[in-house]
Amino acid sequence: MGSYLEGYGVEQARRGRLVRRLALAGLVFVVTAGTVYLARRCRPAQRQVTLFLDNLRQQDYQAAYRLWGCTEASPCRDYTFQMFLDDWGPKSVRANAAAAQIKKIKARTCRPGVVHTLAAMAAHGLGERGCDCGSGVILTLSFPKDEEVPLWYERKDGAIGFSPFPVCVPYPKPFE
Repeated sequence: MGSYLEGYGVEQARRGRLVRRLALAGLVFVVTAGTVYLARRCRPAQRQVTLFLDNLRQQDYQAAYRLWGCTEASPCRDYTFQMFLDDWGPKSVRANAAAAQIKKIKARTCRPGVVHTLAAMAAHGLGERGCDCGSGVILTLSFPKDEEVPLWYERKDGAIGFSPFPVCVPYPKPFE
């Protein structure tokens, strides 16, 4: 009669351990995937701005101008190559591109809201330097004479431009 209740609850306990292990594995996966996403979401923007600075350092102004989405085939109507040289060329105030660096923006200034602020703080803790603003990224270049230039990286075409604002503009609330 002792063997009758010997296996009572063993199957339920095994199933409970399996469910706990699967839940823990799922949680670890979600945390890992979220961390990788936060660490890598602005990487293309950082690469593009770094390439832009490298082109300026090598004085390849045509290649740097192309990174702004302006080519000989489709020149920028409002930002000619001469205007680009006035801003970034050898006679400009930003001529010392070798000393320029991508500055780390404060995470709290990127986007309003607790979730966005926590996500930005985590991403900046993982080495991100820009602000993720949805359709683009704001990266700030810092020059030796305490001059800072906020740049906008547009995700859809990879073009760089001057940022119209120093940090992400908060979304308007629907009832305002």
